[in-house]
Amino acid sequence: ADDQVRSNTMSDETRQLCDYAAAIRFDDLPPEVVRRAKDCIIDTIAAMIQGGNLPWSRMVVEYVGATGRQGHSTVFGHSALRVDAAAAALANGASAHAFEMDCLTYPSAGTHPGANLVPTGLAVAQEAGVSGADLITAVVAGCEVINRVGHATGTVQPAFHAPGILGPIGGATTSAHLLKLDAASLQNAIGIGASFG
Repeated sequence: ADDQVRSNTMSDETRQLCDYAAAIRFDDLPPEVVRRAKDCIIDTIAAMIQGGNLPWSRMVVEYVGATGRQGHSTVFGHSALRVDAAAAALANGASAHAFEMDCLTYPSAGTHPGANLVPTGLAVAQEAGVSGADLITAVVAGCEVINRVGHATGTVQPAFHAPGILGPIGGATTSAHLLKLDAASLQNAIGIGASFG
């Protein structure tokens, strides 16, 4: 019986978080939140460009160039390379976190929201043809979810790297928001993302 109560509580908390994240709208964001989201996006693009020149990132970019489908999403620092959203998110995500110059949060939730949200968000936004305001809103929604989950999970064991565990949850949130999924579909996307963490 205790397990059932715990299970219902957890699903209620997840549902509430998804209801909240799915309802975030650009017009409701305070100006300082919009400014911070823009700073995070700009900072992450700079980290992607810098990181994309490192040998380990170049290996991922070369892999994406060889295996990714042609698409509308840019691999930053390699503007001639336009691939599908999943391939661009992989290359840009690897580049963004290549030298751990991407943004953090304070107090720390064990996440690097820039590297986890921006590469995915930019790739999906370009593929879907959505606006900059939509991208900003999706990044904010992703930050809200990834940082709340990060704070709720506490300190991750030293053998694990929290962005690799929590990042798919934030990336799924950002993508789902850009694709205008409802709260129930967002919850499914987060569940799938969590299974990859």
